[in-house]
Order: sequence, then structure tokens, then C-alpha cells
Amino acid sequence: MRPHVAFLGLGEAGYAIASDLSAYAHVTGFDPAWTGRPAGFTAMGGPAEAVAGADLVIGLTAAADAPAALASVLGHTAPDAVYLDLATASPELKRELAATAAAHGLSFAEGVLMAPVLRLGMRTPILMSGPGVVRAARLLTACGMDVTPLGGRVGEAAARKLLRSIVVKGLTALMVESLRVAEAQGLGRWCHDHLVETLTELDGDVIRRLLDGTVRHSVRRVAEMEAAAEMAESSGEMPLMTRATAEVLRSVPGRGIPAPARHHEWRGHLRRRRRRGRGRLHADARRHLEGAYFLAGDLPADPARRDDLLLRLMGSPDTAQLDGIGGGHPLTSKVAVVSRSPEPRADVDYLFLQVHVAEALVSAGQTCGNILAGVAPFAIERGLVPAEGDETRVRIRILNGDGVATAYVDTRGGRVRYAGGTYISGVPFPAAPVTLCFEGTEGATCGSLLPTGSVRDEIAGVAATCVDNGMPVVVVAAGALGATGYESPTELEADAALTARVEEIRLRAGALMGLGDVRTTTVPKVALVAAPRDGGTISARTFIPHRVHTSIGVLGAVSVATAVLLDGSVAAEAAGRTAPGGPLRIEHPTGYFDALIEVSGTGAGLRVRRSGVVRTARKLFDGVVWPRRP
Repeated sequence: MRPHVAFLGLGEAGYAIASDLSAYAHVTGFDPAWTGRPAGFTAMGGPAEAVAGADLVIGLTAAADAPAALASVLGHTAPDAVYLDLATASPELKRELAATAAAHGLSFAEGVLMAPVLRLGMRTPILMSGPGVVRAARLLTACGMDVTPLGGRVGEAAARKLLRSIVVKGLTALMVESLRVAEAQGLGRWCHDHLVETLTELDGDVIRRLLDGTVRHSVRRVAEMEAAAEMAESSGEMPLMTRATAEVLRSVPGRGIPAPARHHEWRGHLRRRRRRGRGRLHADARRHLEGAYFLAGDLPADPARRDDLLLRLMGSPDTAQLDGIGGGHPLTSKVAVVSRSPEPRADVDYLFLQVHVAEALVSAGQTCGNILAGVAPFAIERGLVPAEGDETRVRIRILNGDGVATAYVDTRGGRVRYAGGTYISGVPFPAAPVTLCFEGTEGATCGSLLPTGSVRDEIAGVAATCVDNGMPVVVVAAGALGATGYESPTELEADAALTARVEEIRLRAGALMGLGDVRTTTVPKVALVAAPRDGGTISARTFIPHRVHTSIGVLGAVSVATAVLLDGSVAAEAAGRTAPGGPLRIEHPTGYFDALIEVSGTGAGLRVRRSGVVRTARKLFDGVVWPRRP
């Protein structure tokens, strides 16, 4: 049965989202000023009629109208309905609305739209918080909407939206003022072009230099802004933003500037290459992964010599990897080797190497989708692929399995852009998105999507689904092993009986999947799954294979999501409701992961056409690394 969603407010944003959402839900709406024709939804004559029986009521009005919109439906909603207010308003107003709803027994959530609705419709990213966030997020994500739950504190979503508005709208006001003054000075075209050049160069390094420079030179910069204000006034313009800027800068010596992220807060891939016998370092910010990126031509061609060098660079074998650039964990001891591809179907080749931490071992038995997210930016910056237009497509052949991934990278201004507004679970700050589309990953390692030939097997006395859509994964119900599926990685790793049982299943599954003796390999992975509890499709905890992933790997997530679509699989039994064609949201220890899987057929006859995910990557540094002597 399709959910019922009611809209209060059918302006441009409400109309666009209601129209799109009507393909996945029964949608009703009311707007006192409504005179148009509904597109897929039903416009009602009053608010009480619109919300009758609705599972979710969405208030999408101006902030001034939000209290009246909520008041108009109090006492008319279903007992278990959630009221979601999407007005752009202050955290204080959101808390007042929440208190009003609570006083009438109505579950409340607040959300904000983080991109232009007219361009994206129901795909517009939404940040959401409040006591009703789990139920509201579960319903909307099941319909394919892009929702990021922030927790139960009312006002958190609104605060993030308004902080973004200070930057974006404040910057816009500064641009308007500077262009007006420039026009009066006969420098309008120059000022416009200079704005474009300056803004396209903005990245983390530039912002840090601006902030650091302001601390050191605040007095000089105040004088500079006062001179600019005098020029504006002599041109007949009111320098409101310029004067305000001078006042903010004047406060810096006394109040300082909030410190940027400390070193221990860095998230990231470390991307490295070698040149002239020395290693060059790059970094992409990702909380749970680090990986070194090399050009293939800068590494020894002989695999044995190459692996020996990588062990010495990363600091293995050593549980802490103190004498190298590894982080003492499988997630922080990864390497990408990149080169131009000789094949017409790809631009570059990507070989992933897992450098073991405590053993002198380098494995190429699997690929890594998270490290894959940094391959295209690395290839563009190393000249393997030219930047083309605002978005550059890079076709990547995955040598570990011979599949092909296509990455789309922001290259506005002719270079890789790392700053952006895309949030990834586990990463506190946004970055530019890297969209990854996969083809040919079905059976990439084992030769078939269902390596055992069955949707469901009994392995070591436990029901399991073995699947390979880019990563061989054994899916097991957490409850079958005495776990809940919601534990932290630390809790799971501390359970010796559980880890031994997982390894027993993995070793037997490896043989059944055609992988042979997997005692010294990193595949297959084992995913313990359970029903979702935060609005997603399924919850998963992944052994990789002996440590537990702090989130979930990209291709591991794609394989688990594919298992959800297999009728009769262990994953399908645990999964919540899924919307046809919509994203599958996998809940993991630090948030969630969305994957889109396009398939045909059902059960054992299911075939994967393509799959896609969105990740982020950010460069941290470019430097030199010295391996320890042999």
C-alpha cells in the first residue's frame, strides 16, 4: 500500500515536490492561494480535508505562515501521523512549532531544502531533525527522496540552512555592492570577470589563507575596507556591506577566528605518487579511509619489488605502522596504482592493492570502491585525462575484476574542484560529489552474481546469501549469530566467539564461491544484516574480513544492496520496504550509504544492468614520502 503524503503549501517548491512524489505515494495538498491544475496529486478544498488519513504532513510555506499552517491541521491528523515543517525559518521558530505539535500529541520533524527545488524536484537534498525524524525519513527515503537525518534535536537542520545562507546570500550582497561601485567607476566588466576568477579558485587552501591572513593583518584590512567605503560613497553608492565588513574585521584582534579542523579531525584518502625516485603525496578527506595513489610508471614493474616498496612506504609489518604512512588499520593501509588504459572502453586503469598491517603481505584479490572515488581526480591532476567543461567524465577499468566504472568530477574552471555541498555519512563537512556508475561488476571476482548458484545456502549451519556485484560478500542475518546487527565495530570485534563463528562461515563460503582457501585473502567479506531502524532499507555490519568496517565499502554496499533485490535472500528477509527504482539505503555504524541498482529478472535469474553511488573526495596535501631502507 502506497503511503499518503499531504502538502500544506503548493507554491513553486511544494508543487514541484508534490508532483514528483505522486509517482511513489498518494499525495494530497492544500493552498489557499492555489489556482493551478494538479499534476499527479489531488488538491483539496481545505487543510483538514487534505491531511485526513495522511501518514506524513509536509508544511512548505513561508516562515511567517508556518505557525498558521500547523494550527490549521491540529486535531485533524491521523494518530500516528508526522508533521514535517520545511519552511526556511530560525531554529527558535522551529522549536516553537515543535512545542505546539507536542502539546497536541502530534509527532514533529523539521527539515530544510539544500538545493534549488525547481531544478531537482523531489530529488532536492533535505536535512532533517526532530523527534519524528526517523519515521519521516523512512517514508520519504522509501519513495526515493534524498534525506539526511541529523538526529532528534529540533533546530539543527534550520541552523545548518541559515549558516549556509549567511555565506551564500551574504556573498551575493557583497557581489551586488561591488558591481554597483564598479559600474560607477567604469570597471563593471573587469569586476565581473575578477569575481568569476576569484570564486572559481576557492578551495580549502584559499579559505585557510584568507582566514589566517585576516588574523595577521586585520588592522591593515580594516583600513583597506574603509578606503573602499569612501570610494563607494564618492560614486554615489551606499557601502552597507563594505562598512559591515570593516566592523567584522575590526573585531578580529579581540575575538579571533574559530580554529579550523585540528589534525586529528582529518578524514581521508591519502593519495600518493612517485616521481624521480621519491613519493609525492595527495590526500582526499574521508573519515574512515586512507590510501596512497601512485602512477604505475613510478613504481617498479616487477610485482615482488613493487610490493616490497609499498610495505616499506606504508610501515608494514607493524600493527601501528609507525615507520610509514599507513594508519595501523586495514582502512588506512590502501594503495591505488593508476595508468592510462590501452583499452578503448576506458581512459585509465586502476589496480587496488591492500597492504596488510601486521603481515608483510600485499593483496590484489579485491578492489576498493572508496579508493576508486579518488582515481578520477588523481588522473585529471596527473594529466592522464584532460579536464573538459564543468564536469569531466573518466572511464576507469578496474583491473582487480575487469569491470568498468565511470566517474563524473567537478572541473569548473578547468581543474578539479574539491569544495562542494555533498554530505557523506561519517564526514562532518561537505565536499564536491564524485558520481560513480558501474557496469560489468556482476561476478567481477567470482565469475557470476550468485557464485554458489543459489540465492540461499546453508553454511556452517547458518542461512547465507553469497553475492558478487563488484565485491564477494556473504550476507548473514545478525540474529542467527546472536547479534543484533546494530552493534559498534568495537563491540563486534571484542566478541571472540562471534568473530570465530564469522571466520568459520567465511572460510566455508570462500570454497563454495570458487575462491578456494581464503585464509590469507581479504575476500569474501561477511555482512551481518538486520532490519533498518533509522529509515533506511537494511542495516549492515561488515567484517573486512577480520576487522569491522567503521561504515561500509562502496562495492560491498553495492553487493549488499543487490542481495536485497534477490527474492528469497537473507538480505531481502531483513530489508524494509523498497521503492521501485529508488535508492537502497544501507545503515552502517556511522550513518548510511545510498546505492542505485538497475536490474532485470528476479531470484536466481536476476541480472544487474548497472549501479551507481555518490561519494566525495578532497585533496589534503602534496608532498614527499621516503620509504625505510630495505
